[in-house]
Amino acid sequence: MSKSLLLHSLSLKDRILEPNKLPLNGQVWAYNKQSHSKEAFVGNCISMLSLLGMQNASIQWKEDILAFDTQWENRTYTIIISLQDDSLASEHYYFLGIWERPKESNHSKQHRFADSRLWNDEDLIKPDISYSVTVGSEPLQTSDITKQLGGEFFGQNIYGGDFCLCGTTYPDDNHSGKFALFPTTHQTNHAHHDIQHALYSLRNLMALMGKTVEIHDKTLADTSYAELKQKQQALSLSTISPALDPSEYGSVACSYGEVLLKAGDLLDRYDSRAKQIKKIDMLFSNIVTELKAENSPLFRPLFHRMKLPFTHAEALLNEYADGTARIEKQARVLQQTLHSRMLANQLLIIETLINKQKED
Repeated sequence: MSKSLLLHSLSLKDRILEPNKLPLNGQVWAYNKQSHSKEAFVGNCISMLSLLGMQNASIQWKEDILAFDTQWENRTYTIIISLQDDSLASEHYYFLGIWERPKESNHSKQHRFADSRLWNDEDLIKPDISYSVTVGSEPLQTSDITKQLGGEFFGQNIYGGDFCLCGTTYPDDNHSGKFALFPTTHQTNHAHHDIQHALYSLRNLMALMGKTVEIHDKTLADTSYAELKQKQQALSLSTISPALDPSEYGSVACSYGEVLLKAGDLLDRYDSRAKQIKKIDMLFSNIVTELKAENSPLFRPLFHRMKLPFTHAEALLNEYADGTARIEKQARVLQQTLHSRMLANQLLIIETLINKQKED
C-alpha cells in the first residue's frame, strides 16, 4: 500500500473506469495480481465473455485499459478490462467490468450477471472479488431496495445526503457484494461526476476489503504458529521429565534456540501484517471521508459493515501475536530450567569425581 492518499482524488482528473450515466447496472470481477499473470487474466476474460454469449465487439486498446461495446440479446453492454489504472485497487487487482443501461424501472433486479458463477462449471479462474451495483435515476423505497438486494442490507447517505448507497457484502472465498446507488431527491440535474466518483470509490473500498480478507486468510492458513506451539509443548514436557538423559541436553538446548528464533520471526511477520492492516484501514477511512458519508436513520451503517474484515483480521493477528509472545516467554523460562538441570548435573558429576578421588 505504497500509493499516496492523494492519488485517489487525483485519479478523477485522469483515467477513471466507471461510467456516469443514469440508470446503470454493473458487474465487476477482480483478480489478484500476485496469483495470476496478465496473459492468464486476459485469456480468462475472453473465455468468460464468450461463454456469456457476448459478440460483435469493437475492440480498441489504450495503454493498459480495454473498453468496448458489445451486443447480447439485442442489448448493448460496455466491457471494461483493466490491467493497470490509477486507482488504489489496481495496485493489487486486475478488473473485468460489464455495464449496461437498463430499460426497466429503478426497482428492477440486479445486473443479469450478478449471480453468474461460470467458474464453478467451466475451466475459468475464480475471481477474488465480485460485486454488482445498480445505479438508479430516482429515489428508491425500502421495498424497492429489498427487491434488489434481498432481505438484509445496510446503507449510508453520501455527498451530504444527495445520494444513498445501500448494499451488503459476503466475506466468502469469492469476496462478494451487492449494492444500490440512487439519488435522494427527484431533481434531474444530478452531478454525474459524483456518480462516477462513488462507483470508483466503491471499487477501491471492495479492493481494500479484499486485501484485508486475503491477509486474514493467509494468516489463518499459515501453520507456523500451530507448529511452533506444538514444538514448544513437546520441549516443555521433555525439559521437566525426570527421564531426560543428560546426553540429550545439547539437542534440547538447540531446539530451544530454534523455537526462540522462529518465535521472533513470527512476531515480526504478524507485526508487519498488522501495520499493513492499519494502512489499509487509513485508506478506507480516507475514501469514506471523500464520499462525505453520513449515517441514515433508516439503515444500519454500510461502511461499518464493510469494515468487519478489518476487525476480524486485527483480532486474529493480535491473538496469534499474543500467543507467540507467550510461547517465547515460556521457552525462555524453560530454557533457564534446562540450564539449571545442566548445572545440577555438572555439580553432581563434580561431586562424584571428588568423592572418587577421596576414596582413592
